[in-house]
Amino acid sequence: MTGTTTIEAELGRFYAGRRLILIGHPLSAYARQSGVLRRMGAPEPFVVADGTGSGLVPEGIAGHHVVSLGRSGARGRALSRLLTAPPRDLRTTLDAYDRDRTALVVAETPGCPAEFDGRPVTDAGTRWGAAFADHRALDALWSRRGITVLPSAVVAPEPRLLEEAHLAQDLGYGTVARAVGNPLAPEANGPAHRLRAPRDAVAAARRLAAVCRVVRVMPHVPGTPCGIGGFVLPEGPVLLRPHEEIVLEARGALLSAGCSGHWVPGDPARRSLEDTALAVGAELRERHGYRGAFQLSGLLVGDGFLPWELGLRTGAGHALFEGGQPNLSTALLHAALVAGHDLRVSTAAFAALVDAGGSANAVISLDAPAPPEAGATRTLWLARDADGLHTVARGGRSNACLLHTTVGDTGRLLLVAGPEFAAARGQHGARLGQSVAQVCQLAAEHWEMDLPLETAW
Repeated sequence: MTGTTTIEAELGRFYAGRRLILIGHPLSAYARQSGVLRRMGAPEPFVVADGTGSGLVPEGIAGHHVVSLGRSGARGRALSRLLTAPPRDLRTTLDAYDRDRTALVVAETPGCPAEFDGRPVTDAGTRWGAAFADHRALDALWSRRGITVLPSAVVAPEPRLLEEAHLAQDLGYGTVARAVGNPLAPEANGPAHRLRAPRDAVAAARRLAAVCRVVRVMPHVPGTPCGIGGFVLPEGPVLLRPHEEIVLEARGALLSAGCSGHWVPGDPARRSLEDTALAVGAELRERHGYRGAFQLSGLLVGDGFLPWELGLRTGAGHALFEGGQPNLSTALLHAALVAGHDLRVSTAAFAALVDAGGSANAVISLDAPAPPEAGATRTLWLARDADGLHTVARGGRSNACLLHTTVGDTGRLLLVAGPEFAAARGQHGARLGQSVAQVCQLAAEHWEMDLPLETAW
């Protein structure tokens, strides 16, 4: 039995024979999960989709209902509202599929309601919500485990307080004000704003006050935004490969644009990332009894990893890992672990699966204006070579492409970057952040869109 086959068999003990309702992604994104569930012996799931996406209706689903959850930055909160008060037509449709309301709901939105019209949301994880409801709980975790973090000040999102915190924390490169959230909340640790001068506090306060009551202000210092994900299994934590996090800046607002597995940290830096993640995973398991996915994000300064976010959910690293495992769904794995399923897979066996994973890839996407034709997808072929970054005519040799597509009622840019695109930066494993910003500038010129983006680090 291969590692993937073993995990699939173990998950089959949880999902076989159970009806499922999958919710929150574009319809076409559920092809993998429907196939995985079919191989496990689960009934065909019902999908509540955020728009149809750019592909075909997946095979192996019992039916679907399309809703619109809006732009990605607010999608988690919109989904929580939908779960709390579903419209009548959706309730009627779901009752036709699951009349006794015993189906499991997989929402992929941590901190969402524990029930959906009387049905259990298996990955809500509410039992751990109280443990991290106060931002000081995360500070205490760093302290107990001896984890070094950037200095910071925690204040309310008010212009005067942000200005004072900026002046106190600025080391000469400005500061970053980041919304403080529960790691189990929708968009946990989400919006952030860069302050280059005290006057930027007004715009930062206006943006952040709409989504949180507390912000953390820390120095903006040179480094590499990066992260590492993992799972807390019954036996202990197991880690995925470190990855670069692509963070762009638009008029001060910091935007997450995905991640790249092409970036390869040196051995000392990798050890720092892994030691931090193992310590956090052990703390979650031993102190809180947590089971499921977790994700750390932060900044690599020299060879030291300074974390600033913890998410108790699947994240960037899990998406990269899943890309090399066509028969595995990390969302279904996380949901089963959170629900208390005793996954009888050792950490050593899971680690071997990670080590045997496919080649490096990148998952890079960001919101954009919708295409001029509803539902249409536009493509821009790209190459990075000795001549720099440039577009390529159809049929020419390219090593990346940019898709402009529709997700729900909004537009989306998706960058597919091959290994040569990353290697063309100078060596294998180079950062992609600057290239992504340049790609967005090319798209803005080619498609005449307003994309005022630059790399944030």
